[in-house]
Amino acid sequence: MTTEYQQDANVGKNQFHEENIHQTNVEQQMLESSKIEETTSQLLQFYQFNRNTDTQRVSQITNSNSSNINLNNIHQASLLNSEILNYSLSTNEYQIELKSQINQVNIINEEEQNISSSSEQDLLVMPDLHSLRKPFTYDELNRKCQNLEDEGKLIKQNCQKIAQQNLSFQNKIQVLEQQEKNLNEALQQKIFQVQDLEDKYQNSQLEIKQLIQKNSDLELNISKQLERINQISILLNHYNQQNESLKLQLQEKETFYQKSIKLTRDQYERSLQKKIKQMDEQNDLKLNEKLKIKEQIISYLEDELADTKARIKIEFKQERVKDSKQQYEQ
Repeated sequence: MTTEYQQDANVGKNQFHEENIHQTNVEQQMLESSKIEETTSQLLQFYQFNRNTDTQRVSQITNSNSSNINLNNIHQASLLNSEILNYSLSTNEYQIELKSQINQVNIINEEEQNISSSSEQDLLVMPDLHSLRKPFTYDELNRKCQNLEDEGKLIKQNCQKIAQQNLSFQNKIQVLEQQEKNLNEALQQKIFQVQDLEDKYQNSQLEIKQLIQKNSDLELNISKQLERINQISILLNHYNQQNESLKLQLQEKETFYQKSIKLTRDQYERSLQKKIKQMDEQNDLKLNEKLKIKEQIISYLEDELADTKARIKIEFKQERVKDSKQQYEQ
C-alpha cells in the first residue's frame, strides 16, 4: 500500500511539474500572441489614419505586413490550440512536439521582425504598382482581428482550465503527501511493534531455555534421588534377609536348647538347673539385645527411607510451584 501511494504521489508530482512547464510555455506564447495582436491593432490604426491620403501605400503595407502577421497570428493560435488539445499526449511526445512548436514560433517571430524591418524600409521606397496584391478591406481585417481575439479568449479559457487543473493536482498532491505521511507514521509504528514483539519473542525463547535447563537439572536430581532410594531399598532388603536369618538361627537355637534341656533335664535337673537357667537367661539377653539392635537398625533405615521419600516429594512440589508461579507471572 505504501509503495502504491508513493508511486501515485510521484506521478502527481511529475504531472504537476510538467503542467507548470506547459503553463509557463503557454503564457509565453500568449504574451507573444498579445504582442502580435498589438502590432496588428497598430497597423489597423495606421491604416484607418492614412487610408484617405495614400491608399496604394497603405494597401501595400497592409498586403505585405498584415497578411503575413495575420497568417502568423492564425498559425500561432492554431499551434497553441493544438498544444492545448494535445496535452493528453505522453511526456516524451509532448516535449518533442512542444520543442518543434517553440522552434516554429521562434522562426515566425524572426520572420515577423524581418518583415517589420523590411516594411519600415518599404515606407521610404515607392512600391511597385505591378507587384501589389489585392488589399484587405477593413471588414476583412476586422473579422480576422475578431477571430484572433476569439482565439485569444479560447486560449485564456484553456489556460484557466489548466490553472484549475494545476490547483486540483496541487490539492491531490497535498492529500497524497498527507496520506503518505500517515502511512509512513503507521508503518513506523508497525516497525516499532514488530521490534517489540521480536524482543519479547527472544526473551521468551531465553526463558524457555532456562526452564528447559531447570527441568533437566530437576530430572537429574530426581534420578539421583531415585537411585539413592533404590540403594536404600537394597540395603533394607539385605537387613531384612539378615533379620530373617537371625530369627531362623534363634528358632533353631531355641529348639536345640529345648531338646538339650529335655534330654539332660532328668540327668542334670538338679545340678544344672541353675546353670541352665543362667545360660538361658544370658542367651536370651544376648539374643534380645541382638534382636533389639536389628530392630533399631531396621526402624532407622525405614525412617530414613520415609524421610528421603518425603523430602523428595516436598522438593518436587516446590519446583512445580516455582515453575507454575513463573509461568503465571509471564
